[in-house]
Amino acid sequence: MPQDCLRPTLKHNSSILSIPTCLFLSLLLQLGKVYGIESYVLSPGETKSLYPLMNVDDLYGTLYVPKDGTMDPAGTCTTLARAAMARGALVIENCPVTGVEVRTDDLGIQRVAAVVTSHGTIQTPCVVNCAGVWAQALGKMAGVNVPLVAMHHAYVVTERIEGIQNMPNIRDHDASVYLRLQGDALSVGGYESNPIFWEEVSDHFAFGLFDLDWDVFMQHLEGAVNRVPVLERTGIKSTVCGPESFTADHKPLMGEALEVRGFFLGCGFNSAGMMLGGGCGKELAHWIVHGHPEKDMYGYDIRRFHHSVAGNNRWLRERSHESYAKNYSVVFPYDEPLAGRNMRKDPLHEELLQQGCIFQERHGWERPGWFNLQGKAQVLDYDYYGAYGHKPHEDYTYNQLLSDEYTFDFPPHHNVIRNECLTCRNAVAVFNMSYFGKFYLVGPEARKAADWLFTADVSKPPGTIANWLFSMTPEWQCPFSQCFLLH
Repeated sequence: MPQDCLRPTLKHNSSILSIPTCLFLSLLLQLGKVYGIESYVLSPGETKSLYPLMNVDDLYGTLYVPKDGTMDPAGTCTTLARAAMARGALVIENCPVTGVEVRTDDLGIQRVAAVVTSHGTIQTPCVVNCAGVWAQALGKMAGVNVPLVAMHHAYVVTERIEGIQNMPNIRDHDASVYLRLQGDALSVGGYESNPIFWEEVSDHFAFGLFDLDWDVFMQHLEGAVNRVPVLERTGIKSTVCGPESFTADHKPLMGEALEVRGFFLGCGFNSAGMMLGGGCGKELAHWIVHGHPEKDMYGYDIRRFHHSVAGNNRWLRERSHESYAKNYSVVFPYDEPLAGRNMRKDPLHEELLQQGCIFQERHGWERPGWFNLQGKAQVLDYDYYGAYGHKPHEDYTYNQLLSDEYTFDFPPHHNVIRNECLTCRNAVAVFNMSYFGKFYLVGPEARKAADWLFTADVSKPPGTIANWLFSMTPEWQCPFSQCFLLH
C-alpha cells in the first residue's frame, strides 16, 4: 500500500523516555542503533530545554526519539479498510459470527470448513481471529483455546494546556505512566498494579465504554502531575475506559492454532495494537500464505504456551496481572515471574527445595536454576503485589534473591554458579531434565529420519548419548538448541 495512504493519520512529534538508570539509558540507545532508530541521551537540562513544562528534578537523564509519533486509530483503520476494498477485499459490518464449522480430514486432522454468521454461512478453509477481548469466545466456537484475559484499560484527555503544542510524548517508566500529545491537550494513561478484570465479557458491548474508576486511575494522575506539574491546575475534558485483552507475557497471540488447522490468531495485543499491528499483520499474511512467517516470530507464536498452563485460569489470570503491572518495569536478564508458580513439579522438587534450590519457571515447570548456600527459598503463592486485598509477603526470601539479581552485569550469585559449573567439569553431577520435551521417533526408518533431522551422527552403539543442534529456520523453529538422545 502506498505510504501516502497513511500520512494523514501519522504525526511525528517525537518522544521522551524518562529512564531510572544510566545503564538502561545506554542499553536502549544501543538497541535503537541496531534497529536504525535515531535516538539521543539527554541530560536533565537538555530535556528541560526541549520540554519546558516537564519536571526534570528527579531524573538522571532521558532518551529522546525525534521520529517517534502518534497515529489516529480511527483514521488509520478507515484508511486501511478503504485501501483493502480498493484492492478487492469485502468489508461487512454489523455481521456477528455465530459459529465456526470444523471438519475432520482423512488423516484425522481438524480443519476450518466455514464461518457461520447471522446473515449466512461463508465456506472457507482459513479464519483469522482478531476479535480482541472476544477472541476467547470466538476460539471456543472452533474448539480452540485462546489464552488471554479482559481488563478495563483507561486514559483521560485534559483541557487545553498553553505551551503544550508540538511537545514530545512522554513515557515515565518509574511512574508507569504515559503522556501523549493530543492537539493542544494531553492524554494520560498507564499501567496500574490493581487493574479491573472484566469478569463476564458481553457479546453486546461492541464500541462500548465503562465508567472510569477514579480510585484506580488516580495513581496515574499523581505520576503525571509529578512529571508535568501544570496538570495539577488543568481540568479533565473527557475519559475513555474500554475493554482490552492482555496475555500472560504481555505479547500478542499469533499464528496457527494447534487444535484446528486453518484457524489463525492475531489478537491479545495488550493495548499495543496500533504500534505492533502493521508489522504483525504483514508477518501474519505471509504466515497464512506460505505456512511460516518471514521473521522469527516464536515470541508471539500461540504455540509458545504449553496447553497445561494456557488452559489454567489461575495461571493465566496471575501471569497476565503481573505482566500488566510490570509493563513499564526495566526488564532484567535474570528475572523470574512470581505469578503462576508451582503449577508443574517433578518428583524431586521437594528434595531439591530443601537443599536450597532456587527454581526457575519454564512452561509451568519449576526447574532447578542454582542452589542458595544460605538454605531454602520457597516460591510462595502470588500476592498480586498487595492488590485486591491480598497481604504482601514479608521477608520473602525468593523475591529478595531475585531483587539482588536485578542487574545487567554478572549477578551476585555468579560465584555460586561458577562453583557448580566447575563441579560438573571436574567431578560428577546429575541433571534433572524432567521439564525438557521428549520426542520419540519410532518405526523402521527412525534412525534415517534422525540422521536427516539432526546435525550429529546418531549411528552409534546402544547405550550412548548423542548431542545435536536443530536448524533455526522460519520453517523449522525450535526454542532449544541442545538435546540428548538415548539409544
